[in-house]
Amino acid sequence: GFYEGKIQLLATENQNAIAAVSVYPNPTADRFFMNTDQQAAIRMYDISGRLVKTTTYKTSGIDVSDLNSGIYVVEITINNQKRIKRLSVK
Repeated sequence: GFYEGKIQLLATENQNAIAAVSVYPNPTADRFFMNTDQQAAIRMYDISGRLVKTTTYKTSGIDVSDLNSGIYVVEITINNQKRIKRLSVK
């Protein structure tokens, strides 16, 4: 019915929002940003899979100056949808 179609439309919009998210600059030395204005939960893992940072995205960016140089996996969650990005920290 009507409500079912509306729910599907909202779910699709949320998936599109998370699918379009990118992190920049990449590589970075001190902080990175994302091209979203939605609230996002951020979890960062080092190359061995160890959780190294948990935070909420702010438009002022996410400070990574405390992390060692290397490749990190950034798990971005918006509206219960997850997206994985790789970030190089110099």
